[in-house]
Amino acid sequence: MSVLFTDGNSRKTLAAVRSLGKRGIRVTAGDISARNLSSASRYCCQGVAYPSPYTDPEGFQNRLLDLVRHRAFEILIPTSDVTINLINEIRAHLERYVKLPLPNHDPYTNLTDKAKLVRLAQELEVPIPKTVWVQSDAELERVVPKLKYPVVIKPRYSKFLSGNHWVDVLVDYARSPHELTAKYRKIHGIVERPLIQEKIEGPGHGVSVLAHRGNVLAAFGHRRIREKPPSGGVSVVRESVPLDPRLMEYSTRLLSAQNWSGVAMVEFKLDSTDHSPKLMEVNARFWGSLQLAIDSGVDFPFLLYQLVTDGEFESPGPYQAGVRTRWFLGDVDHLLSMWLLPRNKLFLDPGYPSRLKALLDFLGSFKRSTRSEVFRTDDPLPGLWELGLYFREVRKKMRTVLNP
Repeated sequence: MSVLFTDGNSRKTLAAVRSLGKRGIRVTAGDISARNLSSASRYCCQGVAYPSPYTDPEGFQNRLLDLVRHRAFEILIPTSDVTINLINEIRAHLERYVKLPLPNHDPYTNLTDKAKLVRLAQELEVPIPKTVWVQSDAELERVVPKLKYPVVIKPRYSKFLSGNHWVDVLVDYARSPHELTAKYRKIHGIVERPLIQEKIEGPGHGVSVLAHRGNVLAAFGHRRIREKPPSGGVSVVRESVPLDPRLMEYSTRLLSAQNWSGVAMVEFKLDSTDHSPKLMEVNARFWGSLQLAIDSGVDFPFLLYQLVTDGEFESPGPYQAGVRTRWFLGDVDHLLSMWLLPRNKLFLDPGYPSRLKALLDFLGSFKRSTRSEVFRTDDPLPGLWELGLYFREVRKKMRTVLNP
């Protein structure tokens, strides 16, 4: 069968393309250019172009409909929140031509809208950070002086449709009532009523699953070692770990309550004060560190493909703990942040490594036991492609600095 992936310039799509392509499955990677990170892979049959889903949502939808009508694709798999939302809007039209292995709008929104997720977690007794969700400016003024700082200002969505284009809305931090009020109002101007949460200090852990009608069929655990930005974000170095029974139980509660079908990764932090887990968010799609799960023995893209095509699959069995993968260029950005930005601007946990330790850790990750996520000796072109894009972006930023 033939599979069409969206978001060809993302690393998770590259991991999925390699997974299926190595097994002889015909894979196409779409993005705003037919030449993209995933289509550079030797395991990708072709790349296709479509209008940017960020700046031309309707054009993206029309092009996707045209592709599935006139080309022999059996399965369409979107891999970002933006493309999933746009595809769900035209789902009935697309399903006349292709299979869509993703949940419907309601369960997807219940897990990706952080306000709805918080309410769901409270109902299911899944532990969360102390959270305030104010509904008016007056309530904000009453709450702000009573909070323990620093706090996290968390938008309900990381991507938000404003007019006819999507915008990124980042998590922010505040150390004082004045700073919280200013930053809260700025984020509220983009996405209404962000959450205010206590800042949990401790390591990040993830539980990745494939489920069908609320039943978890395969699961995988990992811990974050370094992130970009350093205060918390995208993992750049991570390691497979045995499944924590507590995290597995909480993840199962959330997904079962939504009768979930498809893949998801549930993120937690283990509070350093008492090692208790706190729910951070749910990635209701393929996640950034997907390659780690595949390398460790849980090939989620192929398992999903089997479930869609055959309705079942053989259990992947135990996976290997202690496997590490590294997104090299993300790790470079982590190191640059540590060395170029003042420490008080990074909102780091107490005891976070010093600049020198960060450099030593970066150099230590070149050892053979840490696998490169993007650059692979059997498939080198995506790594070279990403490196070229990175240097072009660096040159663009340097020109902006030198010629403001």
